[in-house]
Amino acid sequence: MTPPSLLLAANGPRMLALAGEHADGALTMWTTPRFLGEVVVPTVTTAAAGRATPRIAVGLLASVTSDVEGTRQRVNTDFSQAATLPTFRALLDRQGSTGPDDTLIAGDETFVEETAAGFAAAGATELIIFPVGRPEDRHRTIALFADLASR
Repeated sequence: MTPPSLLLAANGPRMLALAGEHADGALTMWTTPRFLGEVVVPTVTTAAAGRATPRIAVGLLASVTSDVEGTRQRVNTDFSQAATLPTFRALLDRQGSTGPDDTLIAGDETFVEETAAGFAAAGATELIIFPVGRPEDRHRTIALFADLASR
């Protein structure tokens, strides 16, 4: 029996290095494409030297919506407590984000698709989408990513 793949949830430098050294890759959340490409991917990849190319999974809050500002406000309200946890607060501070809404992908289909493509260009091997917003926006978000996955 083949053992399952192991991704280590990591945002900080030491955990990212451990993900490269001892796991099949890293799972990160609330990361921007810039931080992903400049910090996460190089740290994990360097630590994985001599091993298989690591997987980099990125959890994204996403919303295909016409109410970007309302969605941002809901994200800040819904995730405000988590943003005070030391690991997430440190990540937000390191990448210059003030809160979870700075990592939200929200807008029309074209904007969301282009922004998601930026994560792939920065080195993400997998995207884990967390649809947020009004019910109709969550449905639009799921439909967009289902379409992208089928291409």
